[in-house]
Amino acid sequence: MSTAVLLTDQGAGTRVDLSWTPLDATPEEEAFFASRMGSMDAGRSGSFEPRDRFRATG
Repeated sequence: MSTAVLLTDQGAGTRVDLSWTPLDATPEEEAFFASRMGSMDAGRSGSFEPRDRFRATG
């Protein structure tokens, strides 16, 4: 899997954009990968939420 991370200055914060692409995958593997993106998004978002709550408490 190839992972790309793009950090963009947003003034008071930084935007993080992640993209994942399967490498050397068969069409079936690519379809399975695409079908699991919702689960991956939920996991990734969940890892940032505790950090955001911590930062909000000052």
